[in-house]
Amino acid sequence: LLSLSPSGLTATLPIAGMAGTTALWSYSSRGPTRDGRLKPDVVAPGDGIKSASTEHAQPDPGTCGVRAVGSYSGTSVAAPFVAAAAALVRQYFRDGWYGVYSGVPSRVVNPSAALVKAVILHSGVRVTYDGDSGSSRLLPQVEQGYGRVVLDSVLRFRDEEEG
Repeated sequence: LLSLSPSGLTATLPIAGMAGTTALWSYSSRGPTRDGRLKPDVVAPGDGIKSASTEHAQPDPGTCGVRAVGSYSGTSVAAPFVAAAAALVRQYFRDGWYGVYSGVPSRVVNPSAALVKAVILHSGVRVTYDGDSGSSRLLPQVEQGYGRVVLDSVLRFRDEEEG
């Protein structure tokens, strides 16, 4: 019986977690897959992420005080970051921002999942970390795929200088 990790499937976007913005989280999986593909595809913040928590909630369910917030780590908290980035990429195209740097109704596109994934992958910025032997290595890499998702590196708006 062959056991498959979801990160090894072809139609997914596996994500590795980061501690801060410059360190790969030690518990995130590294590639390559058994068939040689590079995974994870990207990395995102995944250590010490603050989120709502029912574990420490006040007795009154209507309150959301400081005690109702927990700190979480792992790819399960890095994945929502990339999901939100994918939603922003989709909205960018749906609002007609691409190519003209301002929302133009005539340029509205319903982006395919492949286009959204391509934008996410190409937004990656290399992450340096402890144990990284080559600061000039090109992306993608087996440890971090295409790097940390930074949408500013691929999406442009009118008020930004081109460069």
